[in-house]
Amino acid sequence: MALYNDVLNISIGGATIDIFNDAGTTEPVGYIKDGITITPSFEIYKIGGIEGLPVTVKANRTKTEYSLKTTLMEPTLHNLRKAWDITSAAASPFKIDAPAACKERKVVVGSLGPKVAGGATGIWTWTFTRCIVESPEAMKISDAEETKLPVSFLCMYDSGASVLAVGTIAVAA
Repeated sequence: MALYNDVLNISIGGATIDIFNDAGTTEPVGYIKDGITITPSFEIYKIGGIEGLPVTVKANRTKTEYSLKTTLMEPTLHNLRKAWDITSAAASPFKIDAPAACKERKVVVGSLGPKVAGGATGIWTWTFTRCIVESPEAMKISDAEETKLPVSFLCMYDSGASVLAVGTIAVAA
């Protein structure tokens, strides 16, 4: 059966996120709130104006970027360190710094799909191999509402892959 007709082709939430550290081992960050948002952004160079006509005759994509945004449900110091790209190693207190170098990280998001034949739950795995923290967002701390920890990554192309891509999506039962 083609993937576009497959029941596994439905993501229904319950997502978690893992971020790989400098040693290449996974560090589970926990559950995310309201899923993930993947935003493609394209810059296009247009060539136009044949004999004064206001038309586009050719277009080339000159820049492509992908942004991955989510909100971490567990606003711990450990997760804050990842969301804001803080390099301090101390557990508490730690220094809130702004490192000059962007650390590339592999980011993996797992989400549940519907039950499939035999009662197994389908799993979607989104893997982005080269990500940097794009722009830390504000974190509001209040006793009147839950603390939300937004995180945003810029996902870059993996030039070492056999096919140039920012990541992969795998679907399994």
